[in-house]
Amino acid sequence: MEPPHAPTTLPQQDREIADAVARERPRLRNFIRRRVIDQDEAEDILQDVFEELVEAYRLTDPIEQIGAWLFRVARNRIVDRFRKKKEVPLPDSFDAIESDDD
Repeated sequence: MEPPHAPTTLPQQDREIADAVARERPRLRNFIRRRVIDQDEAEDILQDVFEELVEAYRLTDPIEQIGAWLFRVARNRIVDRFRKKKEVPLPDSFDAIESDDD
């Protein structure tokens, strides 16, 4: 039987998060960049993943397998970006649309 998790202080959580980010950033960045062509979008996904780590780490019990958790979140974010419907630009002028309705 595992001992219950001792509550961690905010500075200790910050240190644990910073250590995890420093340790996992290079591997995670390479993982995302191999799957996302646009490098700016890859960096956005990386930032989103670390932001989610901070939120999850502070709201719930500490994540035991941080590396695996980060890669799973990154994979889900990549899939979400590919599923996102492409934005269709609106016509420059609504006059053309209104004249068709008349």
